[in-house]
Amino acid sequence: MSNAVVSLHFLSFKIDRMLLEIKNTVQVLLKKYSSNDWSFAVGIRTPDYIAADGLYIGGINLKLFVGSENDPEVCLQAGIAGVFKATGTDVPLELEESVVKTQIPGLLAPYLRAAVTNVLASSGFDSLILPLINFNALAEQQLKDIAINRIEPAQNPPAPNPAPAQGESR
Repeated sequence: MSNAVVSLHFLSFKIDRMLLEIKNTVQVLLKKYSSNDWSFAVGIRTPDYIAADGLYIGGINLKLFVGSENDPEVCLQAGIAGVFKATGTDVPLELEESVVKTQIPGLLAPYLRAAVTNVLASSGFDSLILPLINFNALAEQQLKDIAINRIEPAQNPPAPNPAPAQGESR
């Protein structure tokens, strides 16, 4: 019996959601926000498998806010999607899908983190240090009982789902 090895080839990514909303009040515009002022929620998107091309599409949704989540002073919603190809020989489908679910978020996270940091810095906010998140564990938890969406050649791929993040809040 041999050990199966799955490799993920990272083909491309795009930031597919970036929405910054700020209350335009003197208090908010003059306030200096620290990293401790921000709360966040992270959602791992259910991966899609494009059968005709053998490609996986995965992603992350992130919501950062200051103040009440329902009526924040500042709110940034961001998302990222990436395309990957899994390779390996004699790899059980269950193993391949497990690797896809847990590894894609961790591979995409640094790109989303950089984009969020750049948008906030360009928008007049002090440096925000996003806490390190164990995306493998988060993906295992959020996608535990979720099946990968398999898109057959006769189907059109669904539109990406850059909806606001669902998940853990700080």
